[in-house]
Amino acid sequence: MNGGEKMKNIKKLLFCIIIISLLVIPKSQMKNVNAADGEHWTSYFSADEDWWEGASGSMTVNTPTSFTAAMSVVGWGGCWGGLVYKSVNIKKDYTYNISFDIQSSKVLKFVYVKIADGENVADSFWVKCPGWNQTVRVDRYFTAKSDANRITFGIGGEPGDRAGMDADGEYRYEVFDSQNFGIKHQQLAEYDCFGDFSSLTDITVSNFKLQQAPKPIPKDDVKATAFGNQVALEWKDQVKGQKYNVYLDGQKIASSLSGKSYIINNVPYGLHKVSVSTVSNGKESSRTTIIVKVNGKGKIINTKTIKLKKLKAKKRALVIKWKRRKDVTGYQIQYSLKKNFKKKAKKIKIVKATTSKKTIKGLKSKKKYYVRIRSFINSYGKSYYSKWSKKKAKKTK
Repeated sequence: MNGGEKMKNIKKLLFCIIIISLLVIPKSQMKNVNAADGEHWTSYFSADEDWWEGASGSMTVNTPTSFTAAMSVVGWGGCWGGLVYKSVNIKKDYTYNISFDIQSSKVLKFVYVKIADGENVADSFWVKCPGWNQTVRVDRYFTAKSDANRITFGIGGEPGDRAGMDADGEYRYEVFDSQNFGIKHQQLAEYDCFGDFSSLTDITVSNFKLQQAPKPIPKDDVKATAFGNQVALEWKDQVKGQKYNVYLDGQKIASSLSGKSYIINNVPYGLHKVSVSTVSNGKESSRTTIIVKVNGKGKIINTKTIKLKKLKAKKRALVIKWKRRKDVTGYQIQYSLKKNFKKKAKKIKIVKATTSKKTIKGLKSKKKYYVRIRSFINSYGKSYYSKWSKKKAKKTK
């Protein structure tokens, strides 16, 4: 081995030592010319520290929620050849939401995001940035596998062959999402930066948030059942006073529910994803999703009960007011001289969901009438009724 090769190997060894120290030692012990105060970001470009295979660049934007790393060379030394990081406070077994927008100004770039304390990884994942300032939105929930004190964006050129060379090389390739990205990590040498690691590009992260989220509902605590063209979603209450959001095929259809069940109406035939998430202090957990098949079989359930607000007496008449609902077909009113509605009870059907008032005429003078109301939903030629409201009574004039 000649002197040049020895020097090259020594430099490689020094580079690995530097990278390991950056990922392990506490931030309070770190010294770097690019370090920013407080909650801002810190950068490291290894080529500027005399490692020619690494990335070279500088930070042109640096705020607590955003940064731009302008790289004049992405480098050949793996994702840790250029990195941007900041301190975090993550606790094991807690659920968190990380969200941000990311883009590469020039080339296709794969970025590795790692939330860890040294090599104790709470969560990590890859992001594919298409290049040419196309923005990728990341909105990810995770349950921390360990405590963590730092989040790091690995932005250096990644050839996909650093297993055994970098301390976390094997692990970071294990979480490489080959199915989603359409390539294996061994092909990064061809696809990252289009295979040209001398490329220049700006990596910009904006709207960064990392916050604790409520715990999701365990899948065993959620049940979805199809009835006709409805889906009944039920779950176990997690915390007293907890609110819930419900989704159908990824679209939110109900928010801040306080109950433990919800009926989704008018669901098309076929397979559907129904989901529920917890909400606490304005923060939402990850969704618990169940696949359900809707085929028109089974009896539809109508849970859309109506609140009877007021009865007003008139001469041989009653004016009935109720709280209307948008998610029903109409209403049915029942009135009787008997409070059990078993004798001579009459019904009136109202077919407009926007109606909230009805006057019943032709009643007996100075007689006490009992009134109640319920909703109905029409589906495939049939009407499905909710439970009756609480009855109210009023004497006519």
